[in-house]
Amino acid sequence: MYVCPNCGQNLKFDIARQMMHCDYCDTVMDPYAITEKRGVTEYVEPTYTEETGPDGETKVVSPNAEFTEAANVEMMEVTSYICPQCGGEIVGDTNEAMVFCSYCGASTPLNPRMTNMRRPEMIIPFSKTKQDCATSYVSLLKKALFAPKELKDPKQISGFRAIYMPYWLYDFKKQGPATYKGEHCYHRGNYDYTDHYSITTSVDMEYDGVNYDASSSFSDTLSQAISPYDTKYARPFTTAFMSGFYADTMDVSAEVYEKQAKKLVSDHAADILAANQKSSAYTIKKDTVSNSLTPITKNKTLAMMPVWFMSYQTRDKKGNPRVLYAVVNGQTGKTAADLPVDVKKFLIGSLILALPLFLIFNLILNIPPLYLAITGTVISLICLVSLTSQAGKIAEREMGADDAGQESVATNKKQRKEALKRRKAWEVKDVKRVNRPFYIIPIVICAFLLLLKPDYDYWYYAGVIISGICDCFMMTDIMRRYNKLVTRPLPQFNRKGGDDSAEELKHS
Repeated sequence: MYVCPNCGQNLKFDIARQMMHCDYCDTVMDPYAITEKRGVTEYVEPTYTEETGPDGETKVVSPNAEFTEAANVEMMEVTSYICPQCGGEIVGDTNEAMVFCSYCGASTPLNPRMTNMRRPEMIIPFSKTKQDCATSYVSLLKKALFAPKELKDPKQISGFRAIYMPYWLYDFKKQGPATYKGEHCYHRGNYDYTDHYSITTSVDMEYDGVNYDASSSFSDTLSQAISPYDTKYARPFTTAFMSGFYADTMDVSAEVYEKQAKKLVSDHAADILAANQKSSAYTIKKDTVSNSLTPITKNKTLAMMPVWFMSYQTRDKKGNPRVLYAVVNGQTGKTAADLPVDVKKFLIGSLILALPLFLIFNLILNIPPLYLAITGTVISLICLVSLTSQAGKIAEREMGADDAGQESVATNKKQRKEALKRRKAWEVKDVKRVNRPFYIIPIVICAFLLLLKPDYDYWYYAGVIISGICDCFMMTDIMRRYNKLVTRPLPQFNRKGGDDSAEELKHS
């Protein structure tokens, strides 16, 4: 806590002023001008120590080797709050952290403790206020026509809280020659010819501040959805910027996203090179250009980025608790959220849209009854493919396999992969078990009509109606599974064995 030099009350960072502000005496101070601190201790912890090996030889080792990027890493002592339900951890210096968990949404007292965390080198202060955050979120909800009304509740929207999330900033550079492939295709006589070229050029490119989140508890899908941050506004880190806010802790090493960041940079550079190609005598192969432009890493910097964060608990059709998140970039206002679909709203909306379309098509088109039956069968097969595809994605989301940060902290990755395979097989089997009647009946009806070719059209229309009812059930199930895909199981942090919840998830 930072103490006001005039009245002794708490100084907090004010987003609108971009300065430290005292709510009691209206004192305003520069964050870098504050020297007095309480409750926050910063110190430099030695990164390297000496150990004597079994052969008697003295070796220099790093106690923080997993996350160390430089010869010396600064650490700071902070108060962290642990949720007794999910194990989620946030850092803060206000009592509000004692009553609400950002990750599982539980209203429960959090357990405080003093701990050490790596001191970031840079920080981007919040520039979007809570009102700006609410406005961005409401704008997003206006586009989600079938979102549940609970998400639009003003009380729910007021649940956003400001959290600094740890990010790795990567600086890349590439200088010198780059060689890639090109080709020229043409037709002459009765033959097609392709000339192959090896093209060499000189490049000088630099990318600074490519950012990926450094917390396994922050979903990659959400963090990438609100990226990027403009790192030219990053400032040297001081804990004063965090006064009155919360922060997540870093537990993902810089190497986890480094390859992904390099691929992003080389692909972007390849697009620019292709767009500015000087000669039209040949076309270039983008994959070879991208590979030739792979940069070297100059720096990997730990920074704190501003995020407005909200969690909301819901339940699936079986009554199992689920959680969904909404996040807003605290610098740009870019918004992303887990938005489920209200199945009743969707069905009513679809019916309202389908009736006029049916009348219009019925007046304009004259479709033979048999073709209608075939169309119903095709729709059933499309639904089946969609459900099967969802099954695999659901399994990956439930196991955290779609998140590189979560995978990196798994203690037993081989066991985790086996659990994921079992989970996928179970999800696909469940789809077929639940929906077998609904995709078999339309196929049987279509086969029956094709073989017997009844003379009366009402047989075809009866078959189409039955097929349509089956398709409606399958579409409803698709929506329910979509809701399971966009929501998440209640998080469980700090568990041993990366997949020890597999058996639990198996029956969810």
